Amino acid sequence: LHKACMMLQSAALNAIPLQIYGWGLEDFSIMNKIQMAANIMSTIPRDEYVLFVDGMDVLFNANLSCIWGAFAALELDAVFGAEGCCSIRALGNRVTECPSHFPYTHSPWRFFNSGTYMGKAGRLADLMQDTLKEQWTETTNDQDILGKVYVDRQDQYHLGLDTHAILFQCWLGSKRFFLCNRPTQGVNCLLGTMPKIFHFPAKQDISYHSRWMWWY
Repeated sequence: LHKACMMLQSAALNAIPLQIYGWGLEDFSIMNKIQMAANIMSTIPRDEYVLFVDGMDVLFNANLSCIWGAFAALELDAVFGAEGCCSIRALGNRVTECPSHFPYTHSPWRFFNSGTYMGKAGRLADLMQDTLKEQWTETTNDQDILGKVYVDRQDQYHLGLDTHAILFQCWLGSKRFFLCNRPTQGVNCLLGTMPKIFHFPAKQDISYHSRWMWWY
């Protein structure tokens, strides 16, 4: 509950209205998240834009105007956050095979992460429906199956990853890149960017990480 309050506080301080789905549901599996996202996006006009974030491991660090500006600068129909390790088991060994599916970049964040994404509702609805057609069980990891479908459909649906932390910053393995002279601004010192939405490992206490936000 404390983590949820921190996420809600960050949204309120940045004047971001939220629609929260799945709160309080029992037996809510990882794949339920994809099914719910597909259902919701199918009700939204295809050319409207949707921002999705995982619930209690995310902090907002900018308002909607800044978030939209960052997304628009990426010039894609839909953008996913990028992390520093390749953890999609369906793409093979995480050291030798999985990384070969993602173009090399000088940024250490070049691998798919399913916890934050933004884009046209129609594109994302199609991607979610394609994902649900894959073989999965109630224990399937959404990062694993959605990441595989992303790789297969990225060109067809004009998708991409935010490898330079313009919009999304996945925190795992990233702390050392924020220890610069403006720590409370959430500056990525390696890339010189100021990410708008931070996604932290699920088991970490995000109250500690809030000190990197502008509003701390």
